[in-house]
Amino acid sequence: MSVHLAWNDPPVGRFALFYLGFRPFFLLASLGATLLGAAWLLALTLPAAFHSAWPNAALWHGHEMVFGFGFAVITGFVLTAIRNWTGFQTLHRWPLAILAGLWLAARYANMIEGGLIWAFVFDALFGLGAASAITAPIIKARQWKQMGLISKVWLLTLTNMVSYGFTASLQWSQAAILFGLLLIVAVLLTMIHRVLPFFIEKAAHMKQSRLLQLDRFEHTQKWNLVLFLLFSISWLLWPHSGFTAATAALLALLNGRILIHWADRVVLNEALLWSLWGGYAFVVLGFLLVATSIFIPPTAWLAVHAFGAGAMGLTTLGMMIRVTLGHTGRNVFEPGPLATGLLALVLIAGLLRTLGPLLLPYRYTQIMEFALVFWVLSFGLFTLLYAPMWLKPRVDGRYG
Repeated sequence: MSVHLAWNDPPVGRFALFYLGFRPFFLLASLGATLLGAAWLLALTLPAAFHSAWPNAALWHGHEMVFGFGFAVITGFVLTAIRNWTGFQTLHRWPLAILAGLWLAARYANMIEGGLIWAFVFDALFGLGAASAITAPIIKARQWKQMGLISKVWLLTLTNMVSYGFTASLQWSQAAILFGLLLIVAVLLTMIHRVLPFFIEKAAHMKQSRLLQLDRFEHTQKWNLVLFLLFSISWLLWPHSGFTAATAALLALLNGRILIHWADRVVLNEALLWSLWGGYAFVVLGFLLVATSIFIPPTAWLAVHAFGAGAMGLTTLGMMIRVTLGHTGRNVFEPGPLATGLLALVLIAGLLRTLGPLLLPYRYTQIMEFALVFWVLSFGLFTLLYAPMWLKPRVDGRYG
C-alpha cells in the first residue's frame, strides 16, 4: 500500500520537527550522544565535578547510552519505517512532541542528584508511549511478521524500568544495562539483515550498472535467532562459562559467513554501505571477544564496547544519515564527503574503544579519552550539519 493512501497530508509549514518520528528523535539522539560523551569525558578527567542521579558515573553512562541514546534512535527509525511498512500515519505533531518531551525530561532527571524517581516516571511513560505508538499501526495493518521487532521494543521498555529498581546493586544494575544493550544489538541485527543486502544490490545497479543478487541466508537467520537468545541468557547468568564461549563462537562463525558474503566491492566505495557493514563487523568482533573471554576474561568488557561504541555508534549514525537524506527528499546515493568524514570519526572512536586497550593496555584511560573525543566530534558535527534538515520541511514540499 502506498503511504499516501492511508491518510490525508496536513498542510506543510516552515517548522517540520514534529512531522515524522525520525526528526525529533534523531535530533535528540545525536545531541544526546554528544552531551553524554562530553559528560562521560568530564567524569573521567574531573570526577569530583560530575554528578548524576545514579550511585556512580559508570552506571549512569551505561544506562544513558543504552536507554537514552540507543532507544531514541530506534524509536525515530521504527516510527518512520512503520509508516512505510503499514501505510498508516504514525505519531506526529503534538503527540510526537509530548513523547520527545518525556525522553528529554528523563535524561534531565537522570543528571540531577535525587532525581532517580522522576527519571523512572518519565522514562517509563516514554517507553510505554513509544512501544504503544509503534505497535498500534502494526496491529491495524495486521502485519504480524513485524511482531518480532515490536517485542524487542517492549522488552527494551520493561528492561529500562527494571534497571531503575536495581540501582543499589552494582551487579544487578550492570546486568539490566547489559541486557538492554543486547536488545539494541538484536534490533540492529534485524535492521541490518533486512536492509543491507538490498542497499548493496541497489548501489551496485545505480553506481556500477551491475545486477547483483545477494543471498539473504534465511535458513541461517533462524539458527542465528535461537543462538542469540541462548547466548544472551548465558552471558548474563554465566559470563565466563564454556557454554557462553561456545555460543558466542558459533554466532561469530554464522554472522562472519554472512558478513564475508556481503563484502561486495561497492561497499568500500559508499560510506552509507561500509558504515552498516562495519557496524555488523563490530557485532561479529563482539562475539569473538566474548568467545575468547574464557581464556582472557578482560575481553568480555571489550566486547561490551564492540557492541556499544562500535556496532551501535557506527550503525545508528549510518542509518540516521540515510533516513534523514531519504525522508527529507534528498539523494541517499550522494551523501557527500562530510557524511564520510562523520562516519570515519565514529569508526575511529569504536576501534579505539574496542581494540585500543588490547594493543596498549597501559594507556587504557588515555585511549578512552581519545575515543570519547572522536565520538563527541562525530555526533556534535552531525547535529550541527543535519539539524536544519530535521527542523525544515522536505525539499520536495511533501509532508513528513
